[in-house]
Amino acid sequence: MGEAENERRRNELAMKVAYICNEYPPFKNGGIGTYTKDMAEHLAQLGHEVSVIGVFPENSIDEIETQNGVRLIRLAPSRVGALGDRINLYRNVLKLEREHGLDLLEAQEYGGLLAGWPKNRFKTIIRLHGSILYFNLELQERTWKNHIWKRLEGATLNRAHRIVSVSHYTAARTRQIFRLDRKIDVIHNGVPLSGKTTPIQDVGSCFRVIFAGSLQQKKGFLQLLHAWKIVLEGAGNFELHIAGKDNSNQFGEIKEILGNTGSVTYHGVLSKPALENLYLRMNLAVFPSFAEAFSLAPMEAMAVGLPVVYTQLSSGAELIEHGVTGLLVNPHRPEDIARVIRVAADLSPQERMELGERGRRHIEKHFSIERLAKKNETLMRNLVLGGDCLQDH
Repeated sequence: MGEAENERRRNELAMKVAYICNEYPPFKNGGIGTYTKDMAEHLAQLGHEVSVIGVFPENSIDEIETQNGVRLIRLAPSRVGALGDRINLYRNVLKLEREHGLDLLEAQEYGGLLAGWPKNRFKTIIRLHGSILYFNLELQERTWKNHIWKRLEGATLNRAHRIVSVSHYTAARTRQIFRLDRKIDVIHNGVPLSGKTTPIQDVGSCFRVIFAGSLQQKKGFLQLLHAWKIVLEGAGNFELHIAGKDNSNQFGEIKEILGNTGSVTYHGVLSKPALENLYLRMNLAVFPSFAEAFSLAPMEAMAVGLPVVYTQLSSGAELIEHGVTGLLVNPHRPEDIARVIRVAADLSPQERMELGERGRRHIEKHFSIERLAKKNETLMRNLVLGGDCLQDH
């Protein structure tokens, strides 16, 4: 088959896909933004026409640009608030369909952005990254606003042609919360593999631990600080490195909990390459979260062979087998977190390297972005063509 014929077949199979995402690297973003960028760029590399559209708080005007083959439409916030943002987003999705065509739209359930939308010609996927109501209930935060979120997010879920979850735990919990009686596909998040690996490190006089992610309660940041106080009470020299957003000034809690210790370094928000380079200088990564859908941060650390301590709650056990591909802790017990950090510190450099290497191979085998992008492509194409979706979850 000649190159011209190959190109013709690629064009016939190509889809026009759009993601709704209000965060996107290199602009201010979290895990959803990172997932969207990785997946959008891989679909573009596979020959699909991919757009990302969202309302970006830092924008003063609407902007359209192309990044790595992905059309990025960054809308400025409405002057009349959140309702105006929702209306403007819907109008611009219809504009995108009218001007470029659209086979498939993907959005997250968080905030219920598709509530109230009428039926459209394009198909819709709602991906469960964890809704506002989901996280509120996981953290046992019960407010009158939960009734609003249940209505908005429930309406978004009910209008989807297909629901896909990033973990089995989040699928089951969402089905329970919203009383859904329908199939939910599960395709875990994935991460790129750079080929870099953490070298065998002799701890010598210092054991370096890193926490990466938003400095907030659901990530277990304060519990880690209490655990760190216990770690410092024992023998040895330890350093804690912190990287991530601090929107609530949680870093200010360090002096109150730990006192004027020089064992903690805050690096702020780092780019992915900078964070990866920091991982390569660490001995252990710790993520004692209370609530997750399927976090990217521990996978990114595991992908470079860094041993990882992760939460045993929510979807933690879907990523790590305790003692085999990493270590699991109960975030409600700072003494448990401290104990596991000490256990890791007492391992020989060779034992830590082997633990990290098993984690790296686990990511490579099950959670590489290349493998999961193809699973998503198959699900999307089957939905657009009206066929069956994935079964091998």
